[in-house]
Amino acid sequence: DLYASWGNVDLKPQESLTFEAGFEHKMGSFLASTTYFNRDVENIISYDNISYQMVNKGDAIIHGLEIELTFGVFKNLRAHLNYTNTNNDNESIRIPKNKVNTSIAYNLAKTNIALNFRYTDKRDDTYFKQDFTSEAVILESYSLLDLSANHEVIENRLTLFASVGNILNEDYEEIYGYNTKGRNYSLGIKLDI
Repeated sequence: DLYASWGNVDLKPQESLTFEAGFEHKMGSFLASTTYFNRDVENIISYDNISYQMVNKGDAIIHGLEIELTFGVFKNLRAHLNYTNTNNDNESIRIPKNKVNTSIAYNLAKTNIALNFRYTDKRDDTYFKQDFTSEAVILESYSLLDLSANHEVIENRLTLFASVGNILNEDYEEIYGYNTKGRNYSLGIKLDI
């Protein structure tokens, strides 16, 4: 950002100050936590369409609340829920207002099975064109569902695992213009020698 053809040696460093406060409560297999966060960012570095170089675009305050719950549903079945609500200035990109992560895990003897769901709200991003200009775009919200399993064949030595990612074959973008995985499968063996 300083010495490239689009660079700017007069850039001020981007700095941020983060504050977090929260609490956690545990009762048996139930765990709940809440965290408030506030990040004050100064001298955001970004590309400028008029000067065709990197510039300091100003400041941003990003703040929000994160809530987490973990609890046993049945003897071998545990659930986890995480929700984050984030408020940010328009200078910040790719930060969703709402994000949810959930999982249900089943453990029996040496076998573990987990079903994970992730929801990411729409986000602002920047599209950089070939003529070195850019425009603001919105990345649509998306949901992903994944399934994974592993089985320990020989204790602390041999484990088999399998997973299916993006089970519903969701078409989504994390960064504008970059491909993401469709439905995908993996099988493997972990051997500790």
